[in-house]
Amino acid sequence: IKFKVEYERDQKLTNCGILVVNKEDHTLGNITRAHLLMDKRVLFAGYRIIHPLQPLIKFKVRTTTETTPLGAMQDALKN
Repeated sequence: IKFKVEYERDQKLTNCGILVVNKEDHTLGNITRAHLLMDKRVLFAGYRIIHPLQPLIKFKVRTTTETTPLGAMQDALKN
């Protein structure tokens, strides 16, 4: 069974994480990235679609020490 969202810490950067969202496309990706970038605690937010035939979005989020990438993503999705 695949989960809707999977999270892993980025090993190279501090306060950085990668979230993989299954069965979504640019609609969710672009809106979520825009909301993440409105947060002053987010230093970097980007996403990419691995392959056009695979409905997967990979978000990369880097934050300040005030929050975690997962916390910033939760706040962006609530707003």
